[in-house]
Amino acid sequence: MYRYTQSPTLDAIAVARGLLDVADGDADALRGTVVALADATDWQARATAGYCAGIAALAGDVRMLAGRIASALLDLAIAERLEVARAGAEG
Repeated sequence: MYRYTQSPTLDAIAVARGLLDVADGDADALRGTVVALADATDWQARATAGYCAGIAALAGDVRMLAGRIASALLDLAIAERLEVARAGAEG
């Protein structure tokens, strides 16, 4: 992330975006693991309703987490643009 102006707010946004980028990658990796686990499970051997429902719920939770991370990244990108414009107008 390049800094366009000297702004503590932009520095904080850049740090937050970096942390969320890492979290986004972790959520994607976790989602892939859950999907692989679900695909690899022998449903005939583990055909209990609770197990199937648990895997489905976990996959849904990870999907929701990834969506919230993406939303936070978008919010930070918007905040960054606004701060660049504000700092540029003051400078």
